[in-house]
This record gives sequence, structure tokens and C-alpha cells, in this order.
Amino acid sequence: LIEFNELAKIKNWRRVLSNFYTKPKEDGKVVPLFKLDGLNWAAVEHYYHGNKFKKNNPDYYKLFSINSGSQIMDDPKKALGAGGKTGKISGKKFRPMDIVIDEDFFDAKNNEKIMEKAQQAKYEQDELSKRVLLGTKDAKLVHYVASRKPKGERPPNVVFYDTMRIRNRLKN
Repeated sequence: LIEFNELAKIKNWRRVLSNFYTKPKEDGKVVPLFKLDGLNWAAVEHYYHGNKFKKNNPDYYKLFSINSGSQIMDDPKKALGAGGKTGKISGKKFRPMDIVIDEDFFDAKNNEKIMEKAQQAKYEQDELSKRVLLGTKDAKLVHYVASRKPKGERPPNVVFYDTMRIRNRLKN
């Protein structure tokens, strides 16, 4: 489609839209994708999972940021593990037992607001991300959920309403 010519020129443009997207390292150093709350973040995923601990465990929250120099600050999959239910990375316990997700993280769509805040910062501060998002024009942004289940039992695809809202704000 001629409408999406600009996107076609960008290698792996779909990956740029992912919350796991990170900029390529420069001279072996992690390059921040965006800055938020006075800290540098490698991916939206880092900010989201770190925020699960921001109120009650601010030091653990900061481990997700590039500023910390921690072993999880540059890899979104490690951030997912460290901030997930088990607190494990590659099968090994990372998060201490006494560090638990803030009790109100999932209340009143707080988690969704945090996700949108991180995405907004990403698309405002990173030129490539902004170019890719605006290049999707008015297309419905959907994440296809891969599944090993039989055809009738597949999880539903996820529509990225927050990303489309951000796109509309950037256009205006």
C-alpha cells in the first residue's frame, strides 16, 4: 500500500512499536529510549515493571532504570521477570521475598495509566519511535497473540487503544 511507503523504508518497524523495544547500544553502552521521573529508561517495559514497586520499594524500582547500572536495566525480558509474579530471571530468584508489588498498582486502572505515560514519553522523546507510530497513519494497531492452543481456544488479539490515543495526540 502506497499509504505506508514511509514505514516500508524502516527496517523492523513493527519491533519499534513494541514495549520491549530498546535502542541499539553505542560503544557497548545502553542508550536511553526516554527519560521519566528524573531517570533514564531503556524500554517501556522497564518503566512499567519498575513502577510496581515505586511506592513501597523505591530502591528496587530504581533498579529497572539505566541510572542504576543493574543487571536488569538493559534487557526488557529481565525487567519482565524481575517485576513479574515470580520475581525470577532465567529461572533464578532475583527479587527478594520481602519486596512485593505495591498493593494499589492494579487499582483504578493505575497500571494502564503508567503504561500509557511510559509510551507517551517514548513516542515524544524518541524520533524513530515517533516516525514509526505516525507512519501507521490511522491503522488499527493490534498485537497478535501467538498460541499453542487449538484454533477455537486462542487468546484474543490485543488492540493497542492507548498507543492509538498517543498517535492521535502526536498528530494534533
